[in-house]
Amino acid sequence: VSLSQNAGSHGHRDSQADFTYANMRGVLRMVADLISLGPRQRLAARLLAAAEGLGSTEIMLSQELLGELTGLTRKTVNHHLGALERAGLIKAGYGRISICNSAELRRVAES
Repeated sequence: VSLSQNAGSHGHRDSQADFTYANMRGVLRMVADLISLGPRQRLAARLLAAAEGLGSTEIMLSQELLGELTGLTRKTVNHHLGALERAGLIKAGYGRISICNSAELRRVAES
């Protein structure tokens, strides 16, 4: 194995380690949210995390999947999304959610 080939394989391992670490950090964040946050705060935190991960304020996500990600029923998700929408923080559509006011949504997540 030449020196340049060996250096290239270390770069690949480093990027795999970075990817694995980022995924583990995300999983630990989700678990901490499940334990410590109420339903509305959990939804707000998960929506913000999804938006940050996608780099977009438009999130393609069903209420059912959002419920699975937050440990809530679809009915509970629907109730709290409705409240967030009435407050002007999000706009919910079929299979998608748009974040309209991320600063205020963050305040909800951290309250």
